[in-house]
Amino acid sequence: MIIKLAIILLFYAGLHIGLWKLFEKAKYKGWYSIVPIYDLIIWLKIIKKP
Repeated sequence: MIIKLAIILLFYAGLHIGLWKLFEKAKYKGWYSIVPIYDLIIWLKIIKKP
């Protein structure tokens, strides 16, 4: 059980680190990737979808 939790947390941390770096490369602040709804809005701006 603890091993599964550790794997999930590592995956989750890696996902957010990657999104943080992606947002910074797109000239947005990295912490925007942590805010729940706002990250989707910025994500849509990055991929240029309405």
